[in-house]
Amino acid sequence: MTIFEKRYSVPRDDDDTMTIPFLAIALAGLLGGQQSPSVLGRWVGESRCIGTQPACHDEHVIYQIDSAGPHHFTFKGSRTAGADTVDMGDLSCDNTTGDPALVCRIPLGVWRFSVVNGRLEGVLTESGGKATRRATADRAPAR
Repeated sequence: MTIFEKRYSVPRDDDDTMTIPFLAIALAGLLGGQQSPSVLGRWVGESRCIGTQPACHDEHVIYQIDSAGPHHFTFKGSRTAGADTVDMGDLSCDNTTGDPALVCRIPLGVWRFSVVNGRLEGVLTESGGKATRRATADRAPAR
């Protein structure tokens, strides 16, 4: 009998193998409270200006990130303006690291997004190297 079996009283069949229902329940229990670190899905949060820029305004944002092939993603952004939702367009993003992170190049510079402790965090850095916007979002519940 293994330490795991002694500690958790693993049920066994007559042929001395663990039962499949037990494994399914055990795995569901162990993984049930954990969210996937994947960037895929719907995210809701805030995008805030960094520094003083008269043309920049803080925004409540909604992001939808979908796979567009191996290491490529579509990042759809929208923001709320009063009671309306305004489409901000789509970004084409890449991930070559294998981490839950995206790099989205735009004419102004580059957005870098990553999942940190279950939250999507992003920074827009202009071509000159100055960070101008920071976004944080939580995974939205499945619809």
